[in-house]
Amino acid sequence: MAMDEMSKEEMERLSAESVERAITAKLEELEDDDTTRWRKFTARNQAGPVAGHDALRELMRLMIKGMGFEFFLTTPAAILEQFALSAVARNEDIPSLLEMMLRAPLIAYGHPDTAAELIDRVTDISNLCKPIIEGHLAEEHGAGHQAELSVSTNKPILH
Repeated sequence: MAMDEMSKEEMERLSAESVERAITAKLEELEDDDTTRWRKFTARNQAGPVAGHDALRELMRLMIKGMGFEFFLTTPAAILEQFALSAVARNEDIPSLLEMMLRAPLIAYGHPDTAAELIDRVTDISNLCKPIIEGHLAEEHGAGHQAELSVSTNKPILH
């Protein structure tokens, strides 16, 4: 059956299956890391591994709703996990927060009066990330690395 002949229900089912497979892959990526913050969070809150896993799965569904599927796929699991924990701790509406984080810069950049200021602010935010990324790199590769986020892959670049 051709894509244009698929029913809306079939498209939604395929989409839901793709989302669940992507979330499962991110959770498996986190399970390979004994230092994941979610594991520590669920242990502290006595949620247990299954309840904690289900809660993180639901938070990831909300993140996909706010950031889109492709962006979710290219974001490292550890970053998604950290965002989820921060959003829960701050009692944020995850989809709305992500939509605002993605949409507001597009609006500001698209206007000639605010484009330069946006670039300055994004640079400031990127600079806020450097010590965090370098801390993670030090844990993984030893101290002394400098890092920046790659614009195209959203992954750290070692220097």
